[in-house]
Amino acid sequence: MVRVLCDLPIECLDDLANLRGIDLVTFGMPDRMPVELVPQPFTVTFDSSRGTWQQLAAALPRGFTPDLVLFFHPEQEPLPGGMHLCAVPVVGVISDYQLTLPNLTALQPCFDVLLCDRHGVQIFARLGHNDVRWFCQYTHNRRLHRRIPGVARDLDVGFAGILNPAVQRDHAGWLARLGNLGTRGIRVEVRHGLYGDGYARFLNRTKSASIGRSTAN
Repeated sequence: MVRVLCDLPIECLDDLANLRGIDLVTFGMPDRMPVELVPQPFTVTFDSSRGTWQQLAAALPRGFTPDLVLFFHPEQEPLPGGMHLCAVPVVGVISDYQLTLPNLTALQPCFDVLLCDRHGVQIFARLGHNDVRWFCQYTHNRRLHRRIPGVARDLDVGFAGILNPAVQRDHAGWLARLGNLGTRGIRVEVRHGLYGDGYARFLNRTKSASIGRSTAN
């Protein structure tokens, strides 16, 4: 049994019953991280922006000593003070580093391992991090990627994701070309801000879907 302390309510990604061989404890503030617009519960209520690693360790359930500490998107969420005093491996799951690379560079000494996409592995290795590993973060989610009976497939092509060009600059040109397919009689719909059941239903409507990763998580 691997004991994991994590700052993300993992049940937002999958049912806890599917995490075989893992003893999971999560920590955070109740209103800190709504997922699909719904606040998710944490095992331990803890404000990382004010507390320290020593205080977090003291607040853990009796008998629970983590084998590793896992932070999702540490460039966007505060770390407890004094993480350099943590005696177990500290792992960071990195997401939109193209927007937050200066912050991540400053945080590198806090982590023993970084998990990111293949391009990120090369970037952080060049920046001198000793242990960077590829991690397929945006993949199948059984809560969202499911068949919904009774939903008609009335779209030929659908796109769900962030449309802000400041965040996803490369999307704009491709989405314009995608929209032009409508002049050829192809049924196309581009959406953003879809979560939960609405997101799942949109995917069910499409014969071919392109997923912007920040909408899917």
